[in-house]
Amino acid sequence: MLKKCTSVFGRGISIFLIVFLNVILALNILTILSIKRVEDGQTIRWGYACAIVGSASMSGSLNVGDFVIIRSVDTYQKGDIASYVTEQGMLVTHRVEEVFESEYLMKGDRNNTSDGKIHRQRFLGRVDFIVPKVGLVGDVFLSPIGLVVLLSFPVGIYFIYYFAKKMKEEMNESQ
Repeated sequence: MLKKCTSVFGRGISIFLIVFLNVILALNILTILSIKRVEDGQTIRWGYACAIVGSASMSGSLNVGDFVIIRSVDTYQKGDIASYVTEQGMLVTHRVEEVFESEYLMKGDRNNTSDGKIHRQRFLGRVDFIVPKVGLVGDVFLSPIGLVVLLSFPVGIYFIYYFAKKMKEEMNESQ
């Protein structure tokens, strides 16, 4: 009975770790492949990009740590939440306040002043999907301590499983 429980527990942990690490890998691959550099004239791959909200300028609609999926679109309407790249190369995600012929007036929901008029060529796309707080997990794992924990966790689980199996084998041999 103990052998069966240990085997089921070990398989469950293995499946969980495989799924968990594959999800993290998929999100990292998606992020890497979807990067758009507006100043280089490249386009969003497959029409989508993703980002992690890093400031509270859109609090209420978007919070720090939210993971956003950005879809490339040709035009934006008043009220859309859209991402653009500043002249300094920083990604900003704010709301469209006013629409002009080839420019948009952008402003963060929590900001007192607008960002000014942004030319349509600087836009990455419109925010189409938000996954709350998922970015916080990514930030933890991207820190040096988080990477050590992330890499140590599966190794630690493996060693616990390995030593439990060895102890069980020794107990069986002594009987």
